[in-house]
Amino acid sequence: MDIWLGVLAQAGPSRWPLVGFAFALCGLIGLALERRRTVALILLIMTLPFGLNLLMGVAGPSRVYGFSTPFLMLLVARGVMAVPRLIQRARHDWGSGIRRSTSLGIGVGVAVASFLPTSFDGPSDNGYRVFGEMITEEVGEGDLVVVPYIMDSSLGYYTDGLLEERVREVVLKGRLQRLLVAARSGAGSRYSLADYMLTTNFTTAEAGHTDRYRNYELPAGAFQAVRQTGNLRLFESLHPPEIVVDGSEHLATDAWRVYYESHPNTTKISTGVDDGSRELRLSAVNEATFVLHSTFRFDPGGDGLLLLAYTKSGAEGAYVSLYQAGSATGAEDLWAVQMAKPLSQTIKLDDAGEERPFAELYLIQVKAQRHYGLYIYSRGLVEQSFGDFNLYFVPFSTPPVGRD
Repeated sequence: MDIWLGVLAQAGPSRWPLVGFAFALCGLIGLALERRRTVALILLIMTLPFGLNLLMGVAGPSRVYGFSTPFLMLLVARGVMAVPRLIQRARHDWGSGIRRSTSLGIGVGVAVASFLPTSFDGPSDNGYRVFGEMITEEVGEGDLVVVPYIMDSSLGYYTDGLLEERVREVVLKGRLQRLLVAARSGAGSRYSLADYMLTTNFTTAEAGHTDRYRNYELPAGAFQAVRQTGNLRLFESLHPPEIVVDGSEHLATDAWRVYYESHPNTTKISTGVDDGSRELRLSAVNEATFVLHSTFRFDPGGDGLLLLAYTKSGAEGAYVSLYQAGSATGAEDLWAVQMAKPLSQTIKLDDAGEERPFAELYLIQVKAQRHYGLYIYSRGLVEQSFGDFNLYFVPFSTPPVGRD
């Protein structure tokens, strides 16, 4: 009911939601007495999308269900026409208990809805509109805003695409100056720093990474609130991001080795220049599956967040991520690391002529005394290219001197 009242609230004046809902209910009752199959079809159209979203845990605001407005208007029109007929029938056959109770209920419902002193303006305000305005005022060039899954859709709408634009800028310009995190406040709150859900960057059954979403526990002491409204907070990391790997230094062919390939000796690695920037070019025979590991590794030197940025030529079938190693040089204890995305959406560059039209940015919470390298996974693609590699580290505390 809250959803449909919200849809009506966006289609008329202040008292219209309650009046309109009352007439829609009248129309539904009147239609049910005459055409039950039609009622079943209308209810299916209006409730199925909401039910499916609810099963996936994404109910969404009322504006998501704006498509149901025409069907609600049909029921409202039917109700306006049905009320006089039902009352007239009741007058001629007042002995019918069903008609008597139906007419009485309709009359009371419409009267109460028409003369209520308060108005229904839709579902309760979740604060996203004001929060989105605050984010727009706060965020500047070189800033990245991390937003939890589901919340990113609403804030993306109220910031008019600013969040995606900042991802593009950070990836293409290779400059990350501030890390901002949108979250809720309060112990036990969903989407708080202590229970922060993000979309993962890949899923592979072979590596046992099947989760599409991951929950992180970010330390509150590593962030400070810079904006707030209600229980919504925009946090900034106390320590600014620092670059630990500049991709231009690691795009040589000898900086990578083949870790796995489904067809032996069929993966080719080369480098080139596109619009003045170097890129890594890969090709495989018969769309073979292969995995490349970087020969360089690094130790963050402390607990924090690692952020990986790059561009690629294809939307699906290939990606870059991190692998974790037991030592700085050994080939033992190597495994792929599932990272997360600051936004759920696929980020496409504005220039349609780009050779690498997709911008990717991932993050992961890391621990001290562990070594990480880059790996590239590809399946089902003959040729592809990657570029604009940059890896940033945001420490949760002051990192020790002499980090590798």
